[in-house]
Amino acid sequence: MTWDKHIDVIDMYIDDVAGTRAFYEQAFGLPAQRHPDGLVYFTFGETMMHLRDIDSAAEFIAPARAGTSGDGSRGVFTIFTEDVDAACAELTARGVTLLNGPADRWWGVRDACFADPSGQIWEIAGSPASAGTDDAPAASSGGWIRAEKRIGNIVLFTEDWRRAKEFYQSGLGVPVVSEYDDGASFDFGGMTVGVLDFPGARELIEPAEVGGTAAGLRFTFCTFVDDLNAACAELAERGVTPRNDPWEFGAGHLIASFADPAGHIWELVAGATQEDS
Repeated sequence: MTWDKHIDVIDMYIDDVAGTRAFYEQAFGLPAQRHPDGLVYFTFGETMMHLRDIDSAAEFIAPARAGTSGDGSRGVFTIFTEDVDAACAELTARGVTLLNGPADRWWGVRDACFADPSGQIWEIAGSPASAGTDDAPAASSGGWIRAEKRIGNIVLFTEDWRRAKEFYQSGLGVPVVSEYDDGASFDFGGMTVGVLDFPGARELIEPAEVGGTAAGLRFTFCTFVDDLNAACAELAERGVTPRNDPWEFGAGHLIASFADPAGHIWELVAGATQEDS
């Protein structure tokens, strides 16, 4: 296809930008950065994470809506580490309350979960070797604060994971890395993206609540492309219909978006790079 399958930017829609910024600085030990337009963002490996005020969400995701505290979670971001227990101890010392863990899961990974002030859930997990691929993202080494914070995996919750799998495999042409009884994961260049059914999601994040397909969105994904029209045309040939005609945003950036069967929104952006987004 005409565009690489990777995630350049994660847009987070939150009602307390200042509080979430302070949490990320404290929990992850990362410096907040500021875009020339005033937007606050963090860099996780090669992925930028924008903290956008929830009031700006409609411009990008309407008719979908941004999530609120009562919506439950629609996905998890994972950072792999060599020592889950040590990372959890450092997080706890920094004032982070764990939702669960650290514990050994039946699927062979030791992990723990916590939530940021907006309700977005993060997972700290052991070696991703159990994902069944030699290309799995490497675990961070050293102490938690000293280690590089790289999002190695994203799990998206869906009511029908087989339908979602078909969308990513056939609609986007993304290779399957592994498949389970309740989900599958795909190679997104430097990280994996997985789909997981609701029962599996509840087990992963309990006691937090899982958001259904009608729940609001806390995040969207963005990939930069050279030719937006060509990318949209190829998606259409694969049966993926954009949510909107390309529209202009900012200084000459063109955006088109599409959604997976569970409503997770992906944006294709032309005329942008990591340096100016």
